[in-house]
Amino acid sequence: MKKEILKRFDPQSPEYVIAHAVYKQGRGRGRRPSLSYKGEKNPQKALLLALTDSMQNHEERMAEIVLAVEAQNDRNPSTWKKIHKPSLGPYSEANPCVCLDCGQPREEWDEERICNG
Repeated sequence: MKKEILKRFDPQSPEYVIAHAVYKQGRGRGRRPSLSYKGEKNPQKALLLALTDSMQNHEERMAEIVLAVEAQNDRNPSTWKKIHKPSLGPYSEANPCVCLDCGQPREEWDEERICNG
């Protein structure tokens, strides 16, 4: 990782502290993170705090996304349209294809297959 990657993040953000730790580790020879975070002077504890904050931010963002998706999808079963449920085949004159819920023959189904039963 090049040091230029650190310019993408705000120096006060947890992402910056994490990226810095990854950068230092990537340079080899047992280098350790050396940044403080939110008043924590111990770099290892600061990294742990930054990871915790980053995960909380991630969970909050994920919760917002889930709420948006659920609002977009219709989760209310009372508004769902019921479609015809065909009987089991093989079909013949003795065993015609009918809806199991309303008993309507397949020939009378409309294109949307909306069932009233």
